[in-house]
Amino acid sequence: MTAPTLGRGMRGVLLACGPMNLVGAVCFSPPMPAVRAAFGLPEPAPFYLWVISAWVLAFGVAYVHQGWTGRANPAVLGLGAWGKAAFAVPLLGMVLSGEAPAVAGVAALPDLFLAIVFAVWLGRASRRER
Repeated sequence: MTAPTLGRGMRGVLLACGPMNLVGAVCFSPPMPAVRAAFGLPEPAPFYLWVISAWVLAFGVAYVHQGWTGRANPAVLGLGAWGKAAFAVPLLGMVLSGEAPAVAGVAALPDLFLAIVFAVWLGRASRRER
């Protein structure tokens, strides 16, 4: 089975995800506690921050690769949608319950938007294969 081809719009989205994920990886790295505090995020142990940072960066590289080549990897996009939603939805829940400041919700919105974009694209790609 060949990888699905990406349209211009989705290629642009994935290319934009690279810098976004790079910023996310830097923000989650242990040397950046002030950034996390500004968004009301809890401060976990450095080990977990490095793991999160590495995965965010790895997905950013995978997104850029797909955008650059124009070939989608549905498994990566599916896991990416899951990861972005798994970050955004609980954070938005914390904002709505008063456990995190509103600025944390603003930080979560791009990830929620991208999770939806990825899921919609995967659904459409799945229907095209049939």
